[in-house]
Amino acid sequence: MDIIAFADDRIGLTEGCTVRKETEMSEIIKKSSASAQDLWDVHIAGHRKLGNCPASFPKSIWESWQRSKEYGVDPYNIKDFKVDGAAYDHAIANNQELVDVTLPHIRSLYRYMVGSNYIFQLVSADGFILKTYTADRKILDLINAHGLSLLEGSIVTEQAIGTNSSGLCLHLKKPAEVRGEEHYQKGNHVFCCISAPIFDEGDLLGCLTLMCPKEDEQSFSGGLVRTVVEAIQSEIRLRKTSKEIALANQLMSAILKSQRDGILLVDQEFRVRYHNDQVIQYMRLEKHDIDGMYIRELVDMDTVPDVAKKARRGFAQMPMTVTNHVGKRCELTVQMVKSASLDGEEVFSISIRPLKESYSLINAVSGSHASFTFASMVRTSRVMERVVDQGIHAAESDSTVLIQGESGTGKELMAQAIHNASSRAGGPFIALNCGAIPRELIASELFGYEAGAFTGASRQGSPGKFELADGGTIFLDEIGDMSFNLQVTLLRVLQSMEVSRLGSKRTRKIDVRVIAATNMDLMESIRNHTFREDLFYRLNVLNISIPPLRARKEDIRALTEHFISMYSTSLQKSITGVTEEAMQYLQNYSWPGNVRELENTIERAINFASSDRITAQDLPEHMIRIEQIRPFEPIPVVEEPPVSRNYPTAEYRELVDLLTEYHGNVRRIADLKGIPLSTLYGKLTRYSLRAKDYKTL
Repeated sequence: MDIIAFADDRIGLTEGCTVRKETEMSEIIKKSSASAQDLWDVHIAGHRKLGNCPASFPKSIWESWQRSKEYGVDPYNIKDFKVDGAAYDHAIANNQELVDVTLPHIRSLYRYMVGSNYIFQLVSADGFILKTYTADRKILDLINAHGLSLLEGSIVTEQAIGTNSSGLCLHLKKPAEVRGEEHYQKGNHVFCCISAPIFDEGDLLGCLTLMCPKEDEQSFSGGLVRTVVEAIQSEIRLRKTSKEIALANQLMSAILKSQRDGILLVDQEFRVRYHNDQVIQYMRLEKHDIDGMYIRELVDMDTVPDVAKKARRGFAQMPMTVTNHVGKRCELTVQMVKSASLDGEEVFSISIRPLKESYSLINAVSGSHASFTFASMVRTSRVMERVVDQGIHAAESDSTVLIQGESGTGKELMAQAIHNASSRAGGPFIALNCGAIPRELIASELFGYEAGAFTGASRQGSPGKFELADGGTIFLDEIGDMSFNLQVTLLRVLQSMEVSRLGSKRTRKIDVRVIAATNMDLMESIRNHTFREDLFYRLNVLNISIPPLRARKEDIRALTEHFISMYSTSLQKSITGVTEEAMQYLQNYSWPGNVRELENTIERAINFASSDRITAQDLPEHMIRIEQIRPFEPIPVVEEPPVSRNYPTAEYRELVDLLTEYHGNVRRIADLKGIPLSTLYGKLTRYSLRAKDYKTL
């Protein structure tokens, strides 16, 4: 029941009450077991300084009395600290959920408390009494008789009415109990009160206070208040969690519905947990077909490639032709990735779109987009698992990466996967093959040029690859083919992270992660003076060596199944697999062209296949010669290239840094080091360094 506000009354000293004499007060203070009434008479009514808290008196009450004095609270004159109607309505609106949660608990409790003379007060964090509840009139009559501000809309902070359990609880943010004469204002001495704070994830929402007349304090229980508060906090958490779950479901539904792709969420048993409308359209299903059903009930699994059936980590985006449960064929591009894990249960996200709308994984990826991920790297061998783990660790860093491996092993695929798993995944991925561009043009490709920088240059000028990669990753493939002079400029860019376009004097600051790749032995190139050792050390921070296919033949079967699935769909062939005889030839071939050669071989075989499986007769003739069938001898994979130990690293790098900083000005370097010019030239000769190589900066 809501309580109507009461009129402003004043109470003073009761008749016959006199202030104790100074000597009597002193005797009381000396008593170690002085009662609350005695202490109140001396320090509050008698205006004596509080000093140290007596050992027998609650310290929290003593400190609250001190604050009440400092706030200037009158211990006798009860003021009606009450907010107006508009402010009260505003307070209720701001605390509506707290009120809604609390009221059912209090109403339920009061059915068993008739005649208890208890009153419950729900107080906001600001100190407003939001609601009061009681089953009896005795305590209400007591409040009204003393003209106390203890009903709805009243303010019960320490600043307003001095020491009381609600104000103390809000101040301390922990349970507080104030009995009889422990209250600062005399009018409140007729009550015993206990309050418990109400929190929501550490935020103070308010408190719940239980009051009763002082003569009924024998039945007074703080445990009752704390129990109710715990129930209130539990329901608040439950409501909040329910709202968060509902909001998350709404957001997920809105996101998935807005996707152009069809999205299926399935559990580890491939039972559909969620889908958007595009799935129904693309798989040519009826809406009632899909909810709660298993994938095998919706699609003829015989038309799904084995690599997709066996996948547990997810598989790369692949074209496939599937037949739905009513016999309709659907040409789709499908990708499955592990989406989450809850209590050990895997959840997968499957994205679907019509094949004609999808980009094909058959074509090389170029431009500023990286589409490959670590899930795209089909592998079963331990050596490739270790390589992928190295790539995952590299993705967690922003350091320069050098990928080494023979042609066709998938160096660019690894570079894209690192980019997509890194913090730069949202930025551009710019690839440049240093061996495919004429040497006279590669500088303009890398660093850009200003208008009129050279004959044939664009009138507007053009940014270079480094500028285009700003905020993302630049992939320098075949770095070993870069000209020796250009290597100096590249080293300068890597050191300063600034570029200058050809024909420009202005430098541009860039934020680029560099991934380089080569199929060369760069240490041999260093010894032949075709690759700079200082550039090698700058690039070779994180080294990843991708083994040739002949050193990981365990992957041949999985790769073959992957390419069969991919090309049988794109070539509109119904190839379901490969014979064991043909697989034996594939596994015993040396694969000088690595994965790229295997992919081309499978594409060729699918074109020539006369049955639903690739046979030995469908393979190139040179693969089925008898001498090709021989036991496989693993080729050791060098994890890290050997590091040159020819030069004292510290002195060598010091010279390189000085040459770079002073643009090959040997006289200035000799003066700086305080050595004769002839001595400096001797050091440069000893380390195969040429000052003129640095004058191009």
